[in-house]
Amino acid sequence: MKTLRISLLVLIIIGIFLLCTEKLWVPKLVDHILKNENIPAALIKPGLETTKHFTDKNNTFSFDYNSLFTLGELGNHMPGTLIAEVDIPSTYLPNTNFSDAGFYVEKQTDVNAIKNCLVTSNGEVDKGPASMSGYPFRKITLSDAGAGNFYETTHYRGIVGRNCYIIGYTIHSTNIGNYSPDQGIKEFDKIKVQTELENIVNSFRFYI
Repeated sequence: MKTLRISLLVLIIIGIFLLCTEKLWVPKLVDHILKNENIPAALIKPGLETTKHFTDKNNTFSFDYNSLFTLGELGNHMPGTLIAEVDIPSTYLPNTNFSDAGFYVEKQTDVNAIKNCLVTSNGEVDKGPASMSGYPFRKITLSDAGAGNFYETTHYRGIVGRNCYIIGYTIHSTNIGNYSPDQGIKEFDKIKVQTELENIVNSFRFYI
């Protein structure tokens, strides 16, 4: 009986602590939002990070992604349409020069698109052969910049089922030099973002 009373007392203390923490955290977070200020990382309550599995409605492909990201399925597998995407918001790396990133799957059925599926153009760089779910692909990269913004794109392109598939991602960031020290903006962890995106790529599976 004594052990039970002690356990109940411990649970009550933990409950009071959590309640007080919530009451302190929420007003501070709201205050920063109303003032339109940068939100300190300490005030951003982390979500439950798990792995989610996605299979498209036509059961053509699947992949896994971080549950903190946003999933979207688009189009109806029409020619040249974006058929699935995963978005990583700026809040994933708060108070950094990270803007956003996106993973996407595109299917092209146009004859010319298929013919030029593996051809690089407009500054693209062919990084060599790659394998996607057992199918031969090419890894192609592209870097672009403008008005203080940087875009780094990685494409995996290949022909599967007589269609050209583009499976890739783009990382968008801003020039860290555009921020003054008093803003508290730090250089984002690009390796962390790339790893998350490559994890999605490596989990990709075709069912064709």
